[in-house]
Amino acid sequence: MEAFHDFIDDLRKLLRKRGEDPLGDKPTEDLSKKTLDKLLAAGEPEAAGVGAGAIEDFAHELTGVIRRFLKLKAWRRTERIAVGGGFRDSRVANW
Repeated sequence: MEAFHDFIDDLRKLLRKRGEDPLGDKPTEDLSKKTLDKLLAAGEPEAAGVGAGAIEDFAHELTGVIRRFLKLKAWRRTERIAVGGGFRDSRVANW
């Protein structure tokens, strides 16, 4: 959860430099999964964009980590990687 909050925080810092933070003044670590899920499902487009952007940044970072592992000799024959859990009944991970 902390790593995902870091991605949200980074986006919020950029937005504050350009004007207003669509998530308001509440610290990122105080935003619950439920709150973030509501923003993605039915929030203001700017606020939903912060959540979607953080998810995309997180996914790109995970892709980079997987690519580094696939360069290791022990991972050379890897054909599939299963990533599961945490997304049932939510648009944001199940923390």
